[in-house]
Amino acid sequence: MDSRAQTVEIDHDKLCRYIRDTLHMTLIDFSYSIGKSKSYISGLARNPKVPGAAYSLICEKCRVPFSYFEAAPQEERQKSQEQTSVNPELLLMLKSLSDSMIAMEKRLSAMGGEVSKVLQKCSANTLQLERVRDALEKLSMSDYDRAETYLKASLADGDRIASDILANAEAEGIKTAELMKAKNRMGIRAYTTGYGKSQKKWWGYEKGGIK
Repeated sequence: MDSRAQTVEIDHDKLCRYIRDTLHMTLIDFSYSIGKSKSYISGLARNPKVPGAAYSLICEKCRVPFSYFEAAPQEERQKSQEQTSVNPELLLMLKSLSDSMIAMEKRLSAMGGEVSKVLQKCSANTLQLERVRDALEKLSMSDYDRAETYLKASLADGDRIASDILANAEAEGIKTAELMKAKNRMGIRAYTTGYGKSQKKWWGYEKGGIK
């Protein structure tokens, strides 16, 4: 006799998990999709025995083998439960981790468009990538190293007005004390040009200074 013509006891929990987690449908929507009332699937919790034809329709809709949702005999279910019994605290931890991963997935999905734009810009502009790399290198430097690197870059093309060097250093978060320490160790001299309102203070390398 064709087993599809018989009554089949269904594993209701397994079916519900499959509908929610694999098909990403509600029980109501799935019930409607197989031509049943909205409470059909949820009602199987009270009476999991269904006609073979209805069970076959459920399996076809889920695209699974006919035996996929069949309930195991009572003895096998008890044995399976005993073998798979785990610490309740571990279950709570796993559920918390699962919830966190779902929340993160939703956030990443919501940010997907913006992340894609950023990646496209970075891929199209190597200068931006270089700046990111430089920024990361600066974060790993000590305050003194940052000050020394900044001075070398500032004076690479020649002497500079001292107030400009100090102002730019402050804007980049470089400590003045470390900047002055680096200035002295690097042999950078300070000198003045002009008179009165046109007077300017400069920083530049002394002869033999570090470049």
